[in-house]
Formats: sequence, C-alpha cells, structure tokens
Amino acid sequence: MPTRIKILLLCLIVALLTYASRHFMIDDALIMARYVQNAVNGNGLVFNRGEYVNALTSPLFSYLLMGVSWLLQGNVLLAEYVLCGTCLLGAVLLAERMVSYSGFLIASTAYFYYHVGMETSLFMFMLMLTITLYFESRLDWLPLALVLLVLTRFEGAAMIPVIAWNLYRTRSFPRLPSFIAPIGIGVAYLLFNHHVYGLYLPSSGLAKLGQGMSGYWGPWPFSFLLRSTIILRVFPWAFYKAPIIAILFVIGVIASKKLGLNRVVLPFLAILLSFYMLFNLPNYTWYYAPFIFFGMFYAVLAVKLTRFGYPILVAAMVLQISTNTLWLSLQNTNQYYNYCDVGRWLDANTPKKATVAVCESGIIGWYSHRYIIDILGLTTPKNADHIAHRDAASWLAEDHPDYIVMHHPTWWWEEVADASPDYQDLPVHFGPDSSTIIRILQRKTVDATFPGQSR
Repeated sequence: MPTRIKILLLCLIVALLTYASRHFMIDDALIMARYVQNAVNGNGLVFNRGEYVNALTSPLFSYLLMGVSWLLQGNVLLAEYVLCGTCLLGAVLLAERMVSYSGFLIASTAYFYYHVGMETSLFMFMLMLTITLYFESRLDWLPLALVLLVLTRFEGAAMIPVIAWNLYRTRSFPRLPSFIAPIGIGVAYLLFNHHVYGLYLPSSGLAKLGQGMSGYWGPWPFSFLLRSTIILRVFPWAFYKAPIIAILFVIGVIASKKLGLNRVVLPFLAILLSFYMLFNLPNYTWYYAPFIFFGMFYAVLAVKLTRFGYPILVAAMVLQISTNTLWLSLQNTNQYYNYCDVGRWLDANTPKKATVAVCESGIIGWYSHRYIIDILGLTTPKNADHIAHRDAASWLAEDHPDYIVMHHPTWWWEEVADASPDYQDLPVHFGPDSSTIIRILQRKTVDATFPGQSR
C-alpha cells in the first residue's frame, strides 16, 4: 500500500475513533483540564484557586495543553481531544513505519481512545520517537527526546539505562553539545516548580507511591498484575483478544530477535513492570499502555509470518473499527456519568465558597467550580500521607468540608463521614443509571438552601 494512502487511512481512523469518544473522559483528565483552565483564565497553574499544589505528573502534556487551549480560545476539553488525537496519530505512524499494519491495529484499538485527555498518547509517541531516533542513528536528538519522554511521564526514565547500555555496547554516543538543551529544559522545569509550588517535583507522584504502599489497592507486590484484569472487564472482547495477543507477542519476540528491536523494547518493558510491581502502584488503566501498544506491535510481526497474514490483519482492523466506534460512542453512560450531574448540582445549589470533599476530584471539580478537598491526596498532599499510613479517618477532622460526596456502597475512605454526627444526608442522590449511587452529606452548620431532587 502506498505511503500516502496509509497516512490518509490512519488519519481517518484516529479522527473517527477520537470523535466517537467525544462524550467520555476519565476523572484524572479533568484534574489536568482544571489546572489548565485556571492557567488560561489567569488564575495560575493550580487546581484550587490560590492554593499552589503541584499534581501535574505529566508536565510536558500540561504545557502543550495550555498552548493548544490558548489557540482554541480557552476550550480546554476540545484541546485535549485535538492534542491526544494528534499524538496518537504520530505514535501509530512511527509504528507503521517500523512494522507494516502495526499502526493500523493499534490505531483501531479502543483502549487508546478511552484515555483521551490523559498523557497516554503523548507518552507512546515519545517512546516511539526515541526508539526511532536510536535505530535511525540520529543520536544527537536522543538526549532531548529522553528528557521530553521523562517530562511526559516520569517512569519514562526507564528508557534511559536501556538506551545508554545500547549506546555503550556499540560505542556510539551523542555529541556533547546535544546535551545542552535537554539539561537546560530539565533545570528550567525544576526551578519553575520550586518557584511556583515550593517543591522541585509534583507532590502527586509521592501520593501515588503512597497509595500503592498502603495496600488499599491490592497486596504487595502483585497489585499491578492482579488488577490488570480491569482491562479485560472494561474493553469490548478484551477477554478473548488478550490471550491471543499474548501468544502472538511471544511468537513475534522470537521472530524478531535478529532485528535488534528486542534489545530496546523488552528491557524497557521489564524495567517498567518491575517499577510498577516494586511500588505496588494502583491500577490506573493508563499504566498498561506500553504493554498493550508493544503487545500489538509484536503480534503483527507474528501474524505476518502466516500464509494468510495480511487478510487476517485487515479483517481484525475492520472488526475493531466497527465495534470500537460503537462502544466508544456509548461511553456517555459510563461510570463517571453521574459525576457530571453531581458537579452541576453542587454548582447550582451550594455557596460559592463551599468546600467539597471527594475521593475522585476531576469531573466533580471541573463542573462544580468549588474548592475541592481530595480525600485520596492527589491534589491535597497532606491526605496522601494519611493514605500511605492507612489512616482513612484523619482527613475529616482536619478538613471539616462543607459537603462530602459519598458512594453507595460506601468506600473505605468515606466510612468516617458516614459515622460522624456533624453531617447529615441531603435528600438528593444520583443514580441508578450507574452501578454506584452517589449521595451528598452536608455539614449541619452550613447554612444553604436547595431544592431537594433526585437524578
């Protein structure tokens, strides 16, 4: 197939599936969106106005999002879709350049559109760009690519020892001047953080490490592996596709051992997996992106070895595009759908200066425009320390929120609020269009009137 036709088809596939997912966005994406919205509106790069807490674990994506949002006149959500779609297109084009049809299979996979609004697609693009630069011997660009990879997601640092070892093995190195710009960018980032937030690194990074070591999300060190089954439950046909992809991945690895690709991809995946397991990180679904991306990449190598490889790949691509377009289009009724209503209700029925405690702060924070207390600590650092020490009660006594968003069944970290005599249930709930019903507690001393209602 001519290169121009491939590029056109990949553009159409990515655009179609990105558009199909337009009604869906995961909670953490709205955390980043609220930061950027505040920055675009002149309130600083903050989650709560006037409170300088750094929860941006993907600084490069955040800065790019600010730029795109500015170009789109402050439409942050549209900017997230444009940026994520563009980055995913770049990633699949580089994959297709290495292995024909791998880009098509990846581009037609719902998983990557499920994470629109997150840095996932940028992370995959930077990974593929780094690998491409290495194999095309553009070594002077590698230091810059690696720094940008780390600033996209800090665990991208796992690629540094892999590239360094391969460069040492071949005795080929970037020239010294090529390190000037990357070092300057890294230093500028750290100085900016310290100047604005008083810390060199985001506090949310430590919050996620604390979540992992708390054991709330699963026993050490197998939480990351055991909780990966969420992928099988969420995505269409994943339960059947995963074993096939795993088998083809192994075949593809064996078949490509002479290509040199294994010397970069496999050590990187091994270090990344070891990191996630060592720190027992929670099952954030975007952490699995490199494993799914390269799993499909190697699977295509295996399928191409068969007699009917190309027809099989075309059939798989067509099937994925059709089923995933429908599935993504229906995600406006996903588990976070009620959070939008919760946020809107809080915006319409609570005092402007009210404080609201939540376990998931992104969507509710975005729609409520209220001061948000993050019970799990991503945007409220002191609560992260409580979680790390398995303390699920201190947050209430310290924060005294005016309102608390509760789940039914009640989550562990909310149980202390349920038992508190200082709070009362409001006659409002959000459901039952979700498996989890949302209710709201109000501090008894808060003077606020509202129309009792149910959604």
